[in-house]
Amino acid sequence: MITRKMLQGLAIGIIVTTSIFAYNFYYTTSFTLKKEVPVEVAGDLSEEDIKDYLRSNDLLTVNKNDYEELLAKVENRAGKDESFEKKEMKKNNKNEITKEIRLTIKPGTASSLIGFELEGKGLIKDKTQFEKFLIKAGLETKIKAGEYKLSSDMSLEEIIDEIT
Repeated sequence: MITRKMLQGLAIGIIVTTSIFAYNFYYTTSFTLKKEVPVEVAGDLSEEDIKDYLRSNDLLTVNKNDYEELLAKVENRAGKDESFEKKEMKKNNKNEITKEIRLTIKPGTASSLIGFELEGKGLIKDKTQFEKFLIKAGLETKIKAGEYKLSSDMSLEEIIDEIT
């Protein structure tokens, strides 16, 4: 037999659980969405299939040691010249067409979701870098709701300045 106290206990448990989930969603940056990638190929992939895919999407592979060396060079150079990233972006964007994007931010949207959307639209390379920059600058709670016109030639700092 279900008693009144049992129902009250169940209701309190639901309220507490909902509060915990709401706090994690709105006040932490560890919330992430996983983007589902459709599987287009049935069966095993051959090395040639992978190479064709990489070529068709202008991608390349780098072994772990080379990647770590490149990262170290970029970090050393960025430490000497803070505008290194801006210069590299401008150099890379000279051959590309600048695209303008409208970004709508609703009240209470988590910074991780904004980073996910910016990365998906090609405005930033890495949403994690976006989130780390916001946290380091103390701006993760300063994002303003509204509609923004952003372009692909804007730097990470310029995008953040625009939305905060």
